[in-house]
Amino acid sequence: YLDQGACVSCPDNSVSDEGSTALSDCTCATGFTGDPAGDVTCTADSGGGGGDVTCSANKYLDQGACVSCPDNSVSDEGSTALSDCTCATGFTGDPAGDVTCTADSGGGGGDVTCSAN
Repeated sequence: YLDQGACVSCPDNSVSDEGSTALSDCTCATGFTGDPAGDVTCTADSGGGGGDVTCSANKYLDQGACVSCPDNSVSDEGSTALSDCTCATGFTGDPAGDVTCTADSGGGGGDVTCSAN
């Protein structure tokens, strides 16, 4: 979501649609319950099952928990490692190599549209 002109990842185990502009746009990912906008951490549903954990887009599996990709980076649903995170469109860097994704210096300026997370 957009926060003070920069794209920010939703809290762990929560997602937002592309173009989101506020923390209140973040909702718990499938299989999780809570209220990220109300500062209630999204935790795994206690529905029994206990099967494999599948992380939502822009998160990866780390020691059994879904963790957000670093700022300005994205990943596909089901990602299982930090190396699955890549810089979002308009950003360059290497999040897996601990190189922060920063805005391309291609000029242009204009409006900022955040990717889904």
